[in-house]
Amino acid sequence: MIEQLAELLRYNLQMTEQSLISLNSEFKAIIDYLNIEKIRFGERLEFKIDNNIENLQLPPLLLLTLVENAIKHGVAKSIDGGKVEVLLNETSEKFILSVFNTGSKLNTSYSEGTGISTLRELLRIQYQKNAVFTLLAEYGGTLAKIEISKGGKL
Repeated sequence: MIEQLAELLRYNLQMTEQSLISLNSEFKAIIDYLNIEKIRFGERLEFKIDNNIENLQLPPLLLLTLVENAIKHGVAKSIDGGKVEVLLNETSEKFILSVFNTGSKLNTSYSEGTGISTLRELLRIQYQKNAVFTLLAEYGGTLAKIEISKGGKL
């Protein structure tokens, strides 16, 4: 766990100095983070990661923010815990980055915190109108989804 924590801290320090990083770098940080949280939550946390994207550059900490929010606002708030699913897919037109958690449903009266506000701003700066972020109460949990167009606008 200490090795994974050290890697995660190193990642946070190094990546914040870059405007874009590879999805693989972010993906490794997500795995380290979820493994650390698995130690913390034990059987209360299940996670699944499915990456079907070969090549994508994105702002650092973009997906990690969504995974952290899934733990903080979903799994941690549920007595029974929950499951976090990170699903990364691409079509011929777009990349689809999804983080779903079953821990706690999105409250209809939620207010955006710093993480989501920053994420929206990063998407606007990097992709202008070629990226869309949605946060939905869906399928007994909360789905956070980023869609990034490969060319045209969404």
